[in-house]
Amino acid sequence: MVVHPITRNKILVKLLHAAERCMSYDQVMKADCSLAALSLKSFDPKSGVVVPPNFKCQSHFNNSGLVLHIVADNIDISTDTIDGTKTFHATQMVAFRRKCTHSIK
Repeated sequence: MVVHPITRNKILVKLLHAAERCMSYDQVMKADCSLAALSLKSFDPKSGVVVPPNFKCQSHFNNSGLVLHIVADNIDISTDTIDGTKTFHATQMVAFRRKCTHSIK
């Protein structure tokens, strides 16, 4: 699933599959299309964000008593170089829901 989006090389995926190092090209295409369809289905046009179906909430504290937590952090490694080469910058995000343990009014 990682090789094809990076390389867009059907032959490479087929060679890796023949060496039993990845799934078949057809399986990669089916998974890729399924993920794309789910993303399009979960796209919120108002915010421009893909929201997983099980995270849909009307508000932060909704009637179901579920609380949605979203945390993001940036990762910067080796940023003190003069020319900016060999550095790494990324953002990671986690989102989860949980039931409230106390009542909120």
